[in-house]
Amino acid sequence: MVCWPDRLRPLTGGPEASKTLSPDTTLMLGRSTAYRKPQFHNFSLPSTPSTQTSGEGEAPSQASGEGEAPTMAYQRANPGPFKPRGMHVEDVPNRPRMVRVVAGRRPMRKNEDLAIVTINPLPGNPLHFPTVEEILREILEEHRGVNIREVQPCHLGQAFVRFKNEYDRDRFVSESPHPYGDVHISFTKHNQGRNWRRVNFNQECWLMLMGFPNDYWKQEYVDTVMGPFGKAISWDDNPNHLTRMLVRARVVDLASIPHFIVFSDTVGYDGDSWTIQVEILQHENISNGPPDEDPIPSPKPDQGPPLFNFFGLGQQVLAPIAVHADQNQFAHMQGQELARGQNFQEQQQENWPGWPEELPAAG
Repeated sequence: MVCWPDRLRPLTGGPEASKTLSPDTTLMLGRSTAYRKPQFHNFSLPSTPSTQTSGEGEAPSQASGEGEAPTMAYQRANPGPFKPRGMHVEDVPNRPRMVRVVAGRRPMRKNEDLAIVTINPLPGNPLHFPTVEEILREILEEHRGVNIREVQPCHLGQAFVRFKNEYDRDRFVSESPHPYGDVHISFTKHNQGRNWRRVNFNQECWLMLMGFPNDYWKQEYVDTVMGPFGKAISWDDNPNHLTRMLVRARVVDLASIPHFIVFSDTVGYDGDSWTIQVEILQHENISNGPPDEDPIPSPKPDQGPPLFNFFGLGQQVLAPIAVHADQNQFAHMQGQELARGQNFQEQQQENWPGWPEELPAAG
């Protein structure tokens, strides 16, 4: 038994119930659509079969279940409600399942006031976005007194909400989930939805690109060429070696580096294409990283300065601590020795006879 506001489920009787709403018209519904007031009632969700039959009696396996790793990032959302009016989604066979693109640099953050809203649990029927927007505005503006700029549909949750203040977004994210009747409403940052994952670029390598057109030896084009499999860290544009370009890059794995890259550029209907040969010169696994930080050593009983373990040029002190317990005095003695040597040198220079103004001619 799940309790939901009546507005989060369609009407079960009357003329409105007989209308079939397409994905396009679902998002175009205005606030004038006849929904009931936000009252809570207990009702049973319609039973959903564990598998759906497709084709000739074939039952596809679930995308995720008990004992299986979740693959939420590769689950498709219905694109119908989001496509422009009058356009259609084409079904093209043999499209690749995934292609990797690595950004050359990170952009400036401009959406720190934007959040993704998810409602849990969801009813067994499709939600109407005007209803979701009305409830979110009621919770945030009327009950919580928070100013929001806009609410838009989102395929990663139920809605995008843009707050007026960034700190309000962060507060609702950190305090999630928020109870509303018998459901909970959660807020997450706009770039941390169900498609957000971690990737490790743990291989750093030097690549030699042969045949890269010299007019394109610029940062933006290097990022474009490296984008499908890695990130360019630096590159060498030595004019004395026009045949090859050396690029230091970070990649997920060495096997993803292709033998050839087909680089294309087009202005009109016809374009130009160049095939670039790629060779791996050397690589380093950088996944290990440095060791953990050392614990802070305990101070001396007299709270004096810590003892030194190295001489000035990184030469480690080999004698036991007890032999040079007063290392400050030892350093002071070293300073005195250096001062005496400098004074001796100055005295030698003072005792040296001065140069004659004129030297007698030889012979």
